[in-house]
Amino acid sequence: MEKGPRARTHQHASPSHIPGPLESQLAALMSKIVFIEQSNAVVSVTPEDYNKLTTRVKRLKSEKTGLQKRYEEIWALRDSDAQNNVRIRDMLAKTRRDLAAMTKLRDDDLANLQAVRSKLSEATRQSDKAGGGGGGSGNGSNTPTLTPTTTTSNGRQSPSRGRPGSMFMERRNTTDLFAAAQAAALQQRALELEKRNADLVTQIEALKGGEGGGGGGGGGGGANLEALNSLVAHQAWKEEVEKLEHTIKSRDAEISRLRNSAPVITAAPTPAPRAAPQALAGNGPAAVDFQRVEMLHEEHAMYRERMGGKLQALRSEKEALQRELNRREDDCHGLEVRVQSLQRRVGGL
Repeated sequence: MEKGPRARTHQHASPSHIPGPLESQLAALMSKIVFIEQSNAVVSVTPEDYNKLTTRVKRLKSEKTGLQKRYEEIWALRDSDAQNNVRIRDMLAKTRRDLAAMTKLRDDDLANLQAVRSKLSEATRQSDKAGGGGGGSGNGSNTPTLTPTTTTSNGRQSPSRGRPGSMFMERRNTTDLFAAAQAAALQQRALELEKRNADLVTQIEALKGGEGGGGGGGGGGGANLEALNSLVAHQAWKEEVEKLEHTIKSRDAEISRLRNSAPVITAAPTPAPRAAPQALAGNGPAAVDFQRVEMLHEEHAMYRERMGGKLQALRSEKEALQRELNRREDDCHGLEVRVQSLQRRVGGL
């Protein structure tokens, strides 16, 4: 007689086996249990599996909460970076506009300087022609021209070549013309600065109105910062305008004083021999006029140097802002990549 599974299978398969009532009831119950387990899988879960599943669900919920929080923080950081980029671009645009205005003002000053130099050279040529024609014409009966002479080592006397009698008038006229042109240029610049000042005041009023009507939103700090910057710029332009007005008034007073104090020369002076250069370069009005012209040229050179320094500072500030903008854009791009990866991970979960 065989033992093992094969023997039991042979016994079950034998038709001589007749199941009893308990065995048939047990088989019916087992078939019902199998059917119930197949229709509802939860019934077949053991308490250990249920506890493991509950623990895993809690862990997944906590991970989902953490990912959602990080996702919201990343989006908030991205929004703040976008606002900072907008502010930086606004600052760059303002810097470009200021640089364009400064460049235009410099070009206008150069054009005015060229016009003044052309007028000065034309007036000098006309004065030279008038002085040469007056010395050679027949006005000797009314205003005799005295020719100074110089004595050489061998006893001969030769007429010395002195400056024409209209040289003092020429210098005074050209100095007045140059000072008037510079005063006109300064006045034009003061008008432009006043117009810019009015525009800044209008912008400040608009910002104040926007803050009062819009309430305390998310961009209140940025608006306050812009308003503060506008107020500082307005104060700086106001001081610059006052300084220019004071300079213009002093120039006008100086021009009027020079016109009132300059003597009218009707005849050429009679300098002593060997003393003509000292008399011309002495304490007369011509020396004062030359000093004024030199001072004006020095002031113009200092002004150009100052404007060049301001332009260089603006260029360096623009480069720094451009580098900051590029860095912000790189950070924003990196954050966008991280957000996309997190979105893919959340979608996979």
